[in-house]
Amino acid sequence: MPLPTIHSPITKLPPEIFAKICDNLSPENLLNLSKVCCKFDGYLCAPNSYSTQQIWKKSCLKFLPKKKIPPKGMDEKRYVELLVGRDCQICKIKKQCNIYWEFGVRCCLKCFNEKTLKIDIIESQMMRKYPKELRDILDIIPYYDGVDMKYYWMGQISFELYQYLSFLRNDLSNLQSWLNDKKHVFDSIMKYAEAEAAEENQYLYAWYFWKPWPSFKTPLRRRPFVLPYLITEYYSSIEGSNTINNSHFDDSDELKNNKFVKPKKKKTKYFRKHDNYQKGKNLKKKFAYKYG
Repeated sequence: MPLPTIHSPITKLPPEIFAKICDNLSPENLLNLSKVCCKFDGYLCAPNSYSTQQIWKKSCLKFLPKKKIPPKGMDEKRYVELLVGRDCQICKIKKQCNIYWEFGVRCCLKCFNEKTLKIDIIESQMMRKYPKELRDILDIIPYYDGVDMKYYWMGQISFELYQYLSFLRNDLSNLQSWLNDKKHVFDSIMKYAEAEAAEENQYLYAWYFWKPWPSFKTPLRRRPFVLPYLITEYYSSIEGSNTINNSHFDDSDELKNNKFVKPKKKKTKYFRKHDNYQKGKNLKKKFAYKYG
């Protein structure tokens, strides 16, 4: 969607003053500001501009101090989009997404399956046409190491293969230096992705990082058993509920008779309902009827 052109005095600000204003904005606010008009988009979305990168870098250091620096080959704006955004960057639908640092993209599981290829599919289908080229290319393309096998981004395979073939046909002397540079970037990205995955797993599987259980060589019966604090407080509150404060009684007889609350009679397996009606009127007849 093209950005609108706004004719406002604020769009005529010098770049130096605009950069000073952006120093107090969070990365999320900078993303929203870049979508206002073409002028602000040019200030904040120039990947080759040093001043633009400094704006994003200062904002990240101020509002996201615990975050790491972006991986090699990724600019500050793209790094912020991965961290701050919540929707899938491919289908644009807000759903559960994961950040795949190997590919530099945030997407849902459905888009991930549509945009990636397994290594066995690449070897069975694409290796027939470009056997040697793909062997060299797969060594410099970042991959996602899944549970069963490796996953490669289809767009990266096509782009790197096109570049490799262009060097092979037109500039063969610089092919090896290009491969060395790509290998260096590949190692940096994979190391960064492994560090992010280890940090995420530290919270998902915290039980794995707990300290080892204490040894039970000493028998349990020799260890002193202490009730937890909450349980002791609960039982003490129950015991204290059986007594009432009788300070408001003036008569000593009332104080004596109402000192304790009478506990409720427990029912046993020999309990009979008509036992509650023995006392009262015609007690002698009921007693004689029961005991003879």
